[in-house]
Amino acid sequence: MALRVLHILETLELTPGAVAVSLNGAIAPLSALGIDGRLVGGHVEHATLEGVSLVHVHGWGYPAASAAIDAAAQRKLPVVISPHGLVASPSDQRGWFARLRQRRQEKRLLRAASMVTGLNDHEEQLLRNLHSNVRVLPYGLRFDDYSELPVSTTEGSGSWIVMLDSMHPRGGCVALLKALAEIGPDSAGWKCALVGGEGGQWRPMLEAAVRRKGGADRVRFETAASLGVQREWLLRATLVAAPGLQVTFPLSIMQGLAAGVPVLASTLTAPPGADGMLRVCGPTRVELRKALRVTLAESDEARRRSARAASERARAVLDWSALAPRWAEMYRELV
Repeated sequence: MALRVLHILETLELTPGAVAVSLNGAIAPLSALGIDGRLVGGHVEHATLEGVSLVHVHGWGYPAASAAIDAAAQRKLPVVISPHGLVASPSDQRGWFARLRQRRQEKRLLRAASMVTGLNDHEEQLLRNLHSNVRVLPYGLRFDDYSELPVSTTEGSGSWIVMLDSMHPRGGCVALLKALAEIGPDSAGWKCALVGGEGGQWRPMLEAAVRRKGGADRVRFETAASLGVQREWLLRATLVAAPGLQVTFPLSIMQGLAAGVPVLASTLTAPPGADGMLRVCGPTRVELRKALRVTLAESDEARRRSARAASERARAVLDWSALAPRWAEMYRELV
């Protein structure tokens, strides 16, 4: 008999960095292994749990996550929590009491989980202070959706560093722009595209700061509310950057690898098993600048050759056909 897993997400929108982009590719290979899955975003009711064998919560800090955990606990259903980063944002301006109350709520919810998973070894170590059953669980992508992208001939092709993610500073966009500026003449001819969802409150502030610094001719802000637009930017990209300053979901890294584009990522965002497939640096502006300088100094042919080889190796590690058995085994352990 097939197990039925309910996947809880903050949103089902396919915006840059969204978990749904990854999980949409997991349903079919998991189903072939006897794990039926359904994605639910934004709202959870008790009726949603009818016939469910296990609840898997992806992400953290949104109402549907806590509602799903509480509802599953009442029905005594196993719960897997994949928080994708629990560290408080440096921009959190709430008082200490509000932050303490949130931390207590987080601990209560985490204790209800049968298992907590980390995106990489770094997050796993952080989570071991909060739960007794923690393991690294990489996410995947349907590589075939990206492997046949044609060579770009559109306006905007050339030396583009593309960041496909939220424009929140924790994603490292400010550090990336500063590092690129600090490289100086060695970055001549390179431009940066920050391609996110709506951008929220951060995009206007970033755009204003770029204008003040005189960088409007080198930095482009774009909205990509669909996979089609994200693929267009992957066509233009000379380099995909994921310089997260906190643990963040590594969707753009997987997209870059699948599309055969060179990838630069911080240690906090790099997925496990990707050693040698991308350039990894520490999550600081200084380390990012060093890594960027080396990458930009390489020839186009050397970058393309390395990226093609990395894409083939990444398929064997991060395609859902390779990862689905690992997920199915985990679910069966818990039910």
